[in-house]
Amino acid sequence: MNGPSRSPAPSAAFMPSRGIDGFAAFSRALTQLRLDQGAPSFAELTRRVAVLREQRGSGAAPGRVTVYDCFRPDRRRIDADLVGDIVLALGVPAGTAEAWRRLALRLAGATLGDHVVVTELGAGRAAPPVSSDAPPSAPAVAPGTVLVITGLPGVGKSMLARRLAEGERAAGRVDLALRVELRGYDSVQPPVAAEEALRGIARALGARTEHRAGAAILRRRIAEACARRPTLLLLEDAAAAAAVAPLLIGIPGAQILVTSRAMLEDLEAEIERGRAGSADRSASPRVRRLVIEPLTSEQAIASLERELGDRITSGGHDAIARLARASGGIRLDLSVIARFVRDNPRWSLDDVAERFESGDADERVRPFLRSTVATLDDDAMALFRSLGLLSAPIHRDIIGHLAPGAGIARLTSLHLVESESGLISMHDTVRAFARRLALDTDPLSVRREFGRTFVGVVAERSQLDRVGVGQLHAAALLADELGLRSELVRLAQRFAEQLGDAGYWAEAHDLLVRADASAEPDERGDIAELLARASERLGDVDAALAALHRAERIGTEAMPGRRWNIIGNVHRMLGRYDLAEEAYRTAGERASAAGNGITEGRAIGNLADLSRLRGRSTEAASGYERARQISESAGDEVNLAIIRSNRAMFRGAIGLTAEALADIDGLIRHGTTGFSASYLRVVRTGILVAAGDIDEAAATIAQCRAMLDGSEGIEVEPELDVLDAHVQLARGRFDDASAAGARALREAREVGWPLVEADALNTLAEIAVATGEFGLAGRRATAAQSVAETIGDPLELARSLAVHSAVLESAGDRAAAGVAARRALDLLESIGHVRTPQLRERVALVG
Repeated sequence: MNGPSRSPAPSAAFMPSRGIDGFAAFSRALTQLRLDQGAPSFAELTRRVAVLREQRGSGAAPGRVTVYDCFRPDRRRIDADLVGDIVLALGVPAGTAEAWRRLALRLAGATLGDHVVVTELGAGRAAPPVSSDAPPSAPAVAPGTVLVITGLPGVGKSMLARRLAEGERAAGRVDLALRVELRGYDSVQPPVAAEEALRGIARALGARTEHRAGAAILRRRIAEACARRPTLLLLEDAAAAAAVAPLLIGIPGAQILVTSRAMLEDLEAEIERGRAGSADRSASPRVRRLVIEPLTSEQAIASLERELGDRITSGGHDAIARLARASGGIRLDLSVIARFVRDNPRWSLDDVAERFESGDADERVRPFLRSTVATLDDDAMALFRSLGLLSAPIHRDIIGHLAPGAGIARLTSLHLVESESGLISMHDTVRAFARRLALDTDPLSVRREFGRTFVGVVAERSQLDRVGVGQLHAAALLADELGLRSELVRLAQRFAEQLGDAGYWAEAHDLLVRADASAEPDERGDIAELLARASERLGDVDAALAALHRAERIGTEAMPGRRWNIIGNVHRMLGRYDLAEEAYRTAGERASAAGNGITEGRAIGNLADLSRLRGRSTEAASGYERARQISESAGDEVNLAIIRSNRAMFRGAIGLTAEALADIDGLIRHGTTGFSASYLRVVRTGILVAAGDIDEAAATIAQCRAMLDGSEGIEVEPELDVLDAHVQLARGRFDDASAAGARALREAREVGWPLVEADALNTLAEIAVATGEFGLAGRRATAAQSVAETIGDPLELARSLAVHSAVLESAGDRAAAGVAARRALDLLESIGHVRTPQLRERVALVG
């Protein structure tokens, strides 16, 4: 067999099941797929993947161990692209392989680079009036209830949902009403990933949304925001229960409306499945459904007669009945039919009926569009078609630069576009129709000319707010679709980093992925480096590493060694210390050979810090000094601050408290561009806790918490929580200590932070010892020991051994307890802790 087989079996047979909610279940499912496909060996699978990648011209051949790792149940991360290739190599169709790849991404905490539109409803407006042909009234919207409004396109689902949302706000029952576009049936963009929808909601509520925060953290922050400010969420255009259920879990204080063309019959089951796999213990929301039916013939006739009574002459009632039948009882059709009649007084009702009856039977939902656009002049029609190519609301002033004539006023008059708060948008049905007209009518050259103009105007005039980011996303989609290679690459080069700095990492990632596919070889290095940064912030570190290695292979580098230094940072974050050390050494060597003192100093400093974490104190001390000298010569003030901060942690860890505080307090007094002010106080707290200065540590924690504003890194909160647990334990407040430690452990695991995870587990173990729960203490210490051994952290390993010593002594095994205590002290002595002799005397182990 020379390559992967291509089985003709239907792809549904190989789709991953819905119950996969962790790496253990994923590995079992992938293993079962391998067995079902003949159980090829891992060596054979590796060969097949290599063949696939060679044929495709992308991706390096994997190692056999790397392929095997994808089947291991104890993974913390997984190479999603490799999973996709493995499934292809098993002979499964491409579409199904992509489903496996996306599932692997989701389990790794990654998002897929979706842009989500969240708009505020009803601000400063009274409740809208209810017309007699409006959709029926709905049950009351109450916290803990999810109201699903369902029905055909155009029957008035969105009209009713928005009226309810705006009415709730006008009545004062909620302070805020947010509309979230899920794009379940969008003709251009894929549906929004649940985690990105949560992120968009959190951002709109003013909560922190850093992208290494997963769905659980985002839900918690949304729930906290809703508790402070009563909120209604309108989730528009949901296509499937599995897509919307993750948005309904763990937000007990919000009122929730969902619109969908489907009944979402399995929504309750999906909610329960999601709750079973989460930490949410709130009551399951009650789901109520409201089906919006098309108007009956009599209702449709009555609606048109109310709207057009002054136009109905003798015999006109027959024409009204014909128009009612042509509309199919769809409210959107009826409203535009009425507008068409009023805007065309020369047309008799019989004329209008004849036009609206002429559509194909399978397009009865949109007969009004064909006849309505026929009334447009050439400029308005061209603008209508062009707007159909866009995927987001656009500022009116941008439309003015695209088409300075009166076309937009005409489109607004005909309800072909909606105008609110300075934004121009289209109903999904209208946009799909306009897009089809553009593809059928305008040659590619015309669409490309519009695309170039649109991209240029958006690039010059968009702000990095919610609307501006949506416009940039629409510009990137259009440039990609039309093959505007240079425009797309320029957008990425100009805005990707700015988008990330503003917190829009998903949009930055999407833009870079599109640009990477279009870039010339000499452009791809810088784009790949930016893509790596975005992937890492989105939680997809395997993709980040792949992008960095690709950049290293194909791109030039203004600062030689810089990319290897970043590769080392990613490995270090994952606890892969051997690979990180190798990358830092390569970075330092390349930077030194090129005379790049900035990168050389940073790489040497990172090596020193790695030596600190691994307990190699002599190497750490000399490495910090060497890095300081190199960075001073290069004038790298940022790295000098980083070195002082890391050196402070090092000195604190080995008991040199005065020197450590001098370092960190100097940075706090004079400020630095290398760290956030809050992070410096986290370092200071850690030094104080290690020194036993509990009161000053508690004061510094309080000062740090008061400074948190969302700009700090993702590591700050879990580190603060674990330090708070230390403080509460020292004060004997065991319940508070346990709560803080559990919070730190959860956050550390959610963001993949093994250093804090080991610290939190050991702290929880020490709390259990203090409360006499020795069985629990032993289990937590064993878990901490496992993490510490994996990442090579001797300090946390020593702490876990000390707990085991206490557990063994409580069981009466003093000999084994002494052995564990001696091993712990040996580890502390190996890292050069200045208090080791006193500790040995304290446990009477000297001599």
